Amino acid sequence: MEEFEDDLDYDFEDLKEWAGPDLSAAVVAQDRDEEHLAALTAGVRDQDAAEDFLDAWRDDVGAGDFESDSYEGFDIWVDESGWDETSFGLSGDFLVVASSEDFLEEVIDGINGDLEETLADDEDFQAARSALSENRFASVYVVYEEAASYLDRELYWGLPQPPVAGLGPDPGWLAASASWGDRSLAAELVLPSLLEHSLEFPDLDVPAGMVPEDAWFLISAAFDPDLDNWRATLEEYEIADVGGDYTIDELNDGIESLEDELDISGLPTASRRSGFDFFIDLGIAVFDEWTGIDLEEDLFDHLEGQLSVAGWDFSLDEYGDIEEDHPPSVAILLAYDEGGEDTLADTADEILDLLQNEVDIRFEEVDVGADRDALVHYPED
Repeated sequence: MEEFEDDLDYDFEDLKEWAGPDLSAAVVAQDRDEEHLAALTAGVRDQDAAEDFLDAWRDDVGAGDFESDSYEGFDIWVDESGWDETSFGLSGDFLVVASSEDFLEEVIDGINGDLEETLADDEDFQAARSALSENRFASVYVVYEEAASYLDRELYWGLPQPPVAGLGPDPGWLAASASWGDRSLAAELVLPSLLEHSLEFPDLDVPAGMVPEDAWFLISAAFDPDLDNWRATLEEYEIADVGGDYTIDELNDGIESLEDELDISGLPTASRRSGFDFFIDLGIAVFDEWTGIDLEEDLFDHLEGQLSVAGWDFSLDEYGDIEEDHPPSVAILLAYDEGGEDTLADTADEILDLLQNEVDIRFEEVDVGADRDALVHYPED
């Protein structure tokens, strides 16, 4: 930073004298053969101090040949050197930096309320804005297709097409924000397809009363245990949209290899129209063919949709590492419907038998004062 300040002959501590609390940036898409437009605006508290900063900045540009003018109450400076069209505008309230003189004037018109249509009038932007927390101090809004095109064109890499619910091949737009809470910082991501979905999440009941007082972490999450709701949410996102027909062929080849490796048969195969719900059915079929356990009927149908993980009780050696003979105690708590207790107990017994027979992990029954004995695995030394 000191080297940068020396190059500019400017002390960045002086930013405090003029920079206001508001800062924003925008990129506007153009035709494929035209440069994208970009602008940055910053609040101004002291116009003279801000102009001193601009003087130092323009002097450092070197190749720039800035001509001064005025436009709609703003002092403006436009680079006439031919290298680019970087332009600055300054008023008592705002500093604007734009990639061209025309775009600078358009942003100034927006500040003055003279534009007929602005981003604030866009329905997608309004939906994104209403979905974010009201007490945010920072936010980002991106038109996904335009951002992907820009990155592919300018940086030679594109945005990924992640195979996750709510994102799909083209989510249209996405928005993110950050907000302060009581001794906390919260971040959120909003996607249009997540505004409406088929999932039902239970109210989270953090089981703090079930873990020791000296627990050093407790993670709790609610989820929808109804796999039909997940199918309805995921089916509209087609696998082929991510990697094309080649992905389907590779997936089916992998399923065939898995059948050979596990000595099973009857697994479903993907079609050109298969959505990501296919992976739910594939996973259930693999486990069923391999173990005889139907994860949907024998497990998920009896869960309430709450999972917690807690850790406590460990010791560090003189070097600050966890002692091998005293590792952390970790508990995984999975809430279930009492009506399905017997079915879940049978499922747990089958899974434990599988572990003992296939992986050679042995368990001992231990009376821990509960309705059922606990099954405990004691690692061998």
